[in-house]
Amino acid sequence: MKRFRVAVAVVFIIFLSSLVLIPFANADWPMFHADPSRSGAGTGNPALTPTLLWSYTTGNEVVSSPAVVGGVVYVGSMDGNVYALGGSPTPSPTTVPPTTDGYGVPVNFTISGNVTSAQMSNVTIATNQSATTTTISFTVTGESGTTGFGNVTIPKSAVPYGTTPTIYIDNQPAQDQGYTQDSINYYVWYTIHFSTHEVSIVFTTASSSSLPQEAIYGIAAAVAIVAIVAVVLVLRKSKKGKS
Repeated sequence: MKRFRVAVAVVFIIFLSSLVLIPFANADWPMFHADPSRSGAGTGNPALTPTLLWSYTTGNEVVSSPAVVGGVVYVGSMDGNVYALGGSPTPSPTTVPPTTDGYGVPVNFTISGNVTSAQMSNVTIATNQSATTTTISFTVTGESGTTGFGNVTIPKSAVPYGTTPTIYIDNQPAQDQGYTQDSINYYVWYTIHFSTHEVSIVFTTASSSSLPQEAIYGIAAAVAIVAIVAVVLVLRKSKKGKS
């Protein structure tokens, strides 16, 4: 009887373990707790010995639950982006080949995403004091027909002019791009369709917008009308006073 109870206990423990391991199976996990009923149960084979396949660093912390569909991991980050990660292992952050700023001081940029430092070359920093711009340029090469995602951490100390980055690919604004910042760094991201491309990150200073010429003429006309009306009223009052 005692052996029977032990056997039942072992089977029960194995059953509970299978329930715990199933959610970590190699299968779709399209939402929080797997499905609309929040069952927390997966459909694939359980991963009895979990191993780290790859890692990825976003521009800020991740607090949302990831979703997995078709082998791609979808997750939102506090950096304002939603990431789609999958396929071959994604490299951890690496350092771009070092370059120097306009004063000859070495600068290292940290990158993450599937655009690696080995795919980047000819990294330069150029400043234009009169235009108050800083431009970081480099060449990116990848397998034709594939898509790359790059996230570049740029120290603010390397950007003497300009505060707003815009990414250009072959002198055209990148279709998918953005950035966040803190007191120390800019975190600039972009997507690129591979072959070989020239990428430029241009920091500019937002200038105060001037009024269109038509608006200036309108304001001047309004001021003139107000002045004429004021003169007419003064003349009328003076005539009434004399009468």
